Amino acid sequence: MSIKIAVGSSDGFVIDQHFGSGKLFYIFEILDEGNYKLIEKREVQTEVVRLVVKSCSDNENTGCNSRSNSGCVSGCGSGGHDEPGLFEKINLIADCHSVLVNQVGKGAEKLLLKNGISVFEAKGSIEKAVSKLYIYYKRTKELL
Repeated sequence: MSIKIAVGSSDGFVIDQHFGSGKLFYIFEILDEGNYKLIEKREVQTEVVRLVVKSCSDNENTGCNSRSNSGCVSGCGSGGHDEPGLFEKINLIADCHSVLVNQVGKGAEKLLLKNGISVFEAKGSIEKAVSKLYIYYKRTKELL
């Protein structure tokens, strides 16, 4: 049995992509004996990550003060990813058992898990991270 993993990387060697803003996923297959191979590279074709930014203004409903941007109660100046964009990205890697990225937000993590994709965060080389994932999957008996 083998396991397919989507890795957020800009070059195929280092895990350096945040799930929400990443543009490339390298798809690897972990084989039974601990080896792995690159299957393909998938690029996000459309701008699936759209930031939703609320600006502060003199709006009584938000409590924002345009001079100091203080008193903002609706997240003024903060951003987030829209769900349709995340679903598009999740569909891109839907055939993978797990995703390995530098960082993932809580909302994206929940959506990935609901869609049956395990989430792992790591920094550094893909080779080292995949070796650790092999050990993890062996211990959890997902790789027999």
